[in-house]
Amino acid sequence: MFRMINESTLAALAYGIEHKNQNQECNILIFHLGGGTFDVSISTLYFSDSCPLIEVISTCGDTHLGGEDFDNVLCNICCDAFMEKYNIDIRKKMNDPKGQKAYGRIKVECEKAKRTLSSSFEVNFDLEDLYDGKDLNLTISRLDFEDKCTDLFKRLQEPLDTALKDAKMKKEEISDVILVGGSTRIPKVQEIVKNFFGEKVVNKQIIPDEAVAIGAAIQAAILNNIEDEGLESLVLFDIIPLSLGVGINDDIMRVIIPKNTIVPCKETVEYFTTVDNQESMEVKIVEGERKFCSDNHLLGNFTLPLAKRGPKGTVKVSITFGVDINGIFTYTAVEKGQKTIEFDNLKDRLSEENIQSVIEDGKKYESYNLKIMDFALKIKKQYPNNNNAVNKADKIIKWIKQNPEFELDAEIYNSKYDELQKLI
Repeated sequence: MFRMINESTLAALAYGIEHKNQNQECNILIFHLGGGTFDVSISTLYFSDSCPLIEVISTCGDTHLGGEDFDNVLCNICCDAFMEKYNIDIRKKMNDPKGQKAYGRIKVECEKAKRTLSSSFEVNFDLEDLYDGKDLNLTISRLDFEDKCTDLFKRLQEPLDTALKDAKMKKEEISDVILVGGSTRIPKVQEIVKNFFGEKVVNKQIIPDEAVAIGAAIQAAILNNIEDEGLESLVLFDIIPLSLGVGINDDIMRVIIPKNTIVPCKETVEYFTTVDNQESMEVKIVEGERKFCSDNHLLGNFTLPLAKRGPKGTVKVSITFGVDINGIFTYTAVEKGQKTIEFDNLKDRLSEENIQSVIEDGKKYESYNLKIMDFALKIKKQYPNNNNAVNKADKIIKWIKQNPEFELDAEIYNSKYDELQKLI
């Protein structure tokens, strides 16, 4: 393996080569609806000497939305029809080998039916001896299918808005929208994209099923130094999808490299001791978008022994994060005037499927939860000798962390705030 690149970036590469003779800067949006995930990314293409320079600006999506969800809608329609006719719910027969076989046959037919409905207005199901000698004969129209998928279609909107917001762009600034993935052939999906951006913006020159493969072939050719006019000067700038940071002696995540930073990148941040005569510094390395390390994904941790002793704030430690062009992460930690400790790629980097879930969680819990948590932490820091205030702050922090699904509203926030305020 020479290099790792995500699918949306490869699609941008395919577009860049297709339009290599273009001479003006443009912004493209990759709308990737695959089998298991939905991704949206925005890239800017700069053209110099007829060769593109591609910079990925933002990326987001929905890890729980993909072509399989549309297949499941059709499966449920079939199972409901079988249930209505024979009073047998095949979905509840999965412990029975016959039930598993029957559901498997439905699943296969539904995958075919989804593709058929992209070009036809209806599809027929004729499954003989599906279960206990009983047949399934059913006709599903495209309108029925789209009606049942309404909730799924609605979920396509938010990642579009988020990608534009992260890129600090308006939709009018997008020159072309590239549809990638077999599920973008669904007419309703194309209609949603056209209604959002306008008919002229949607580019159909690149075949959705082939875009990623074309981009991968282009990148492979570049890495193998294959001589070809138009490839020699092509430059690709990718980004990191999640913020990288540290927790030092506490649970607060301090971001060192923010999300959407172009790779390769390297950042150094300095930290100081927090207590007198501190002997070591406990460091946690995390990635994610939440306020606390424990709510993010832990990549690793280490203890940095301190050679010097002194009053708090006088001993300095420098931590350097680096991400190479393949997304491989390294970091170093050094006490001023002492030997550097260096580390290679850490354990268990999140998969592309899990990255969007982390981003969604980060947005979900921004609001009053973080505000009251910040206030509680400030109280602990400013009034360490006020036991009542510190204990109350600890209880609020503990409760919020143990109940992350509970979102504080303004009324509860004000109540908690007043409780803390009265103790100081």
